[in-house]
Amino acid sequence: MGGPEKPRPAPPPGVNIAGATLQPKVLPANDAAKISPDMQKLMETALSGGASMIYANGFALGMTNADAFIVLQQFGRPVAIVSVSYTLAKTLSQKFAGLVKEWETKTNAELQTTDMIDMKFKEAK
Repeated sequence: MGGPEKPRPAPPPGVNIAGATLQPKVLPANDAAKISPDMQKLMETALSGGASMIYANGFALGMTNADAFIVLQQFGRPVAIVSVSYTLAKTLSQKFAGLVKEWETKTNAELQTTDMIDMKFKEAK
């Protein structure tokens, strides 16, 4: 009917996972934290396709005498292994704990762990 189709605007940059688009915008783990321009660029590159994106809904932890590792799982199937030094493992645990605490504070809601949810399902039987 009316000539050539107009080009559609490009979607915003991001990574589409299961219908949700993750925008390459890094927010500080807490309001006081500052992200350096170099770190912002690194995260934007990673989220724009410069790094593998893996979804996990389960995990298992392990350790050797030199490293700790996490086996990421999707529905019980291993999909990746991430091995880190003990120093990085401790740093990650502290940073994740702070991130979760901030989310809980801002949303005024407590996140349930998978262990807590498993226990509730066992109690319901």
